[in-house]
Amino acid sequence: MTSLRVVQGTRVLAEIRIETVAEGTTVELTSDPPADHPPAVPPAPPRSRNWPATLAWTVFGIAGILAGKVLQASFWSPWNHARWVTLSSVAIACLLVLHLFAGILFLALKVIGRRLRFTDSIRAMALLSWLFPAINVASLAAYYPLTPSAHKWFVGLLGAVAASYAVAVLAGLRREPRSWRFTAGWTSLSLLAILGLASVVALGSVERGEPLIDLDLQAPIAGYAGRAESLDEYLAATRTQAAPLTNTRPAASAPRARRGGDGDRLAEAP
Repeated sequence: MTSLRVVQGTRVLAEIRIETVAEGTTVELTSDPPADHPPAVPPAPPRSRNWPATLAWTVFGIAGILAGKVLQASFWSPWNHARWVTLSSVAIACLLVLHLFAGILFLALKVIGRRLRFTDSIRAMALLSWLFPAINVASLAAYYPLTPSAHKWFVGLLGAVAASYAVAVLAGLRREPRSWRFTAGWTSLSLLAILGLASVVALGSVERGEPLIDLDLQAPIAGYAGRAESLDEYLAATRTQAAPLTNTRPAASAPRARRGGDGDRLAEAP
């Protein structure tokens, strides 16, 4: 045993005794965790100047949203004379909105203890922005084999699933350990919430008498225009739905007009 004393003048301030033990029972103390016990919290990403990566992911995200806009059938309508001005406005708005939502996501995840950078938020949102053109491509392809009502339900359900998956991905950003149960749970809960909200909005529109307009037109492919339905039946159904809102009689009992004998007058039918 070794004894060390700290002396000031004639006073002993402290005495330290060190006992020698067998070499096999000693343990080296280090700041690094053992290999079989990884740290519970993932290490923080290295601090560096990452503005080039942030800029690149921003451009990538804006490109995804613009691609989705271009793939919409209404964008190429002959009546849309300001399509390129609209596209420029969308690009500027995306530049602001993308950074705004990425900042909100960054702060929210920081509050709950996630170790991430702002670039991670931009990257996640840029990747998810390409769901927009993917949905539009699926909508364009499904237009031709499906009926108008079935196409409407298909596009709505596909959009709800994509939005639910996006919520799950953003909620699991930089989460360790990653689990498919976490992603599936968040996706399911988000999907139920979105479908419930859509049902409430649809029921409210029906109660107010607002017509549910689902008229969608695309250019024919090789002369095939898709599974169409009668325009007269569609307009009659729209008038019937709008009747409670406009305080008019339903289309089935609306006054009909007929041409007079001289060909110039319209008389109301009894």
